[in-house]
Amino acid sequence: MNLALHGLSGDIRLGNSYYDDLHGNSGAFDFVMANPPFNVNGVDKSKLEGAKRFPFAVPKPDNANYLWIQLFYSSLAKKGRAGFVMANSARDAPLGNGDPPAAHPVPG
Repeated sequence: MNLALHGLSGDIRLGNSYYDDLHGNSGAFDFVMANPPFNVNGVDKSKLEGAKRFPFAVPKPDNANYLWIQLFYSSLAKKGRAGFVMANSARDAPLGNGDPPAAHPVPG
């Protein structure tokens, strides 16, 4: 809808961003801006193991907030920037290994 309202075209595909890299754009974007869904649960963690789009560990399957952050990060070019809105509780949720997010620095 947003594309149409602004006279833009796009390549919209049906899929699940957690499991499928439909566009194959890892490392391709200078900017990523999004308002992802908050506190999604029921993500099948077994489908994520080894995926290069999740470089900082697979978080607990009952909260996908950090999956979105990793998807944004892995989509960015080397000097890319991201902006996104997250629920306040996202910054306090531990990663899948029990460590707080601050224990996992972003490389760069």
